[in-house]
Amino acid sequence: MIYIGLAGWGDHDSLYPVGTRSKLEAYAGHFPIVELDSSFYAIQPLRNMEKWSKETPKDFQFIVKAYQGMTGHQRGFAPFQTKEEMFTAFIGSLEPLIHANKLAMVLCQFPPWFDCKKEHVQWVRYLREQFKDIPVALEFRHQSWFRPEFKPKTLAFMRNEGWIHSICDEPQAGPGSIPTILEVTSQEKTLIRFHGRNVHGWNDPGNGSWRDVRYLYRYNKEELEQWMENLSLLKSDDIYLIFNNNSGGDAADNAAQLIDLLGIEYGGLAPRQLDLFS
Repeated sequence: MIYIGLAGWGDHDSLYPVGTRSKLEAYAGHFPIVELDSSFYAIQPLRNMEKWSKETPKDFQFIVKAYQGMTGHQRGFAPFQTKEEMFTAFIGSLEPLIHANKLAMVLCQFPPWFDCKKEHVQWVRYLREQFKDIPVALEFRHQSWFRPEFKPKTLAFMRNEGWIHSICDEPQAGPGSIPTILEVTSQEKTLIRFHGRNVHGWNDPGNGSWRDVRYLYRYNKEELEQWMENLSLLKSDDIYLIFNNNSGGDAADNAAQLIDLLGIEYGGLAPRQLDLFS
């Protein structure tokens, strides 16, 4: 099964009629999955996870982004005293989604400076151990993991350790970006994330506004058709596609376009809301 959705539900104004009260409920009328980004910035309280679970249909699924303290985006484990406390809190926050069978996976995305070396391999292994039976996807941002001399070992490591491969479509913009590696590491699930192909925006320091330019890109029909071919090469039971090209509001349109190209009709979506003036 192919599941297509977006990174977050707050930035896609084209989906929400005038007078929309719950963006997540409206979002769930269009797509069967969503990437939950707020969990990266702060481990979410149970009340939030319970609320989001109740606002979505029974077959809706969340891809929950791992807290930044787990993936090296910050120094230390603040606001927690120890790494054990941090992992306990994060895994505990997933319980409402696990109970409702709405957790597709946890996404562990590492930063561009997290390169391929022994201590980083050890941390990735430790992180995987903490999640036990919870499905977890792994996404690197440093090219060294997929250099010719390391690529086979990286993929073998992911298979042996039980990682879902997060395949990226992103600009080829130096060591802080990775190529698209069409390799499956889990028979059950594969994740694909579309970051756009804005090379200038990817490397732009942004002066505080990098989010406005990094993911500013609209995929054309030919690029999406190429991905239709790519998908045929990936032999997983379920494939999850997340469009993260949010900067210009293109993600929702591109996701809907690919759904149409693939001829997918999702059942079990939430009822579509009508515009206040329609």
